[in-house]
Amino acid sequence: MKYYTNKESGLHTYYLVLAEDRDLMFFVKDNGVLTNETSIHVCYYLDSKEERALNLYEEKTVQGKNELAKLLEKKSVFSIEVSVDDCDILYAGAEFYIQSIFKEKAYKNFKNLGVENYEKKKNPLSQINTSSPTYEYLTPVTINLVKEWVEQKHKTKEIVLECMAKISDDLYEQGYFKSALETINESWDCEGKEGFSCSNSDFHHGNLSLLRAKCHIGLMQYNKALDACVYSKEKGNKEAVSLETTIKKVVGFFLAEPNATHSLCHFSLE
Repeated sequence: MKYYTNKESGLHTYYLVLAEDRDLMFFVKDNGVLTNETSIHVCYYLDSKEERALNLYEEKTVQGKNELAKLLEKKSVFSIEVSVDDCDILYAGAEFYIQSIFKEKAYKNFKNLGVENYEKKKNPLSQINTSSPTYEYLTPVTINLVKEWVEQKHKTKEIVLECMAKISDDLYEQGYFKSALETINESWDCEGKEGFSCSNSDFHHGNLSLLRAKCHIGLMQYNKALDACVYSKEKGNKEAVSLETTIKKVVGFFLAEPNATHSLCHFSLE
């Protein structure tokens, strides 16, 4: 969980990334946050295989947590927006935000929802660097091929780019969005330098651009996030399609909602 304050709007925000196996039913538990009178805006993917392949979705406003519970049981929901108790609550993709001009209310509703129980956890084993295993029964031909591959990998500096990408992802997950963007830019620039060519340049740029989009979302820079999504899509990253859709629908809803007094429309779109 990360906490930050928007200096321009004065909004207090609690933010985290939810685990991949998240269960969104925490929204509808008896926690005193949502009631059966609460108006809730929801976006979900359509059901057929053809519609899902095109990332087609539907949006609707449901009345009350019981109606939301029915929708969560039947549909693949990727966005939930609701305003309660002077707080705006936003779930989009794997991102969760709760924000208010009142810090105490934002924190109280964040804790009451129990959303931190569904936060994405770091795998401690991923931080352990192990030496490459030795294989005693490889043929001389295979051993030479492996050596050539390793030498080529180091020669092209792909291993450096991989490390920088992992550092960027780690900074992003910890909520250090500006630092993550700086590392992304450094990694991006490396490929333009002599000796830093990458055999998977499009794939590498597509993934970096997707991560760049997520960092811009964390910084409330939604236009930049959309630009990064467009570039990532051009490089073949399918996840960018879903993220672009989410950004457009969420930002569009808040900008069009006249009663959203503390919503995303207060944040910078530059």
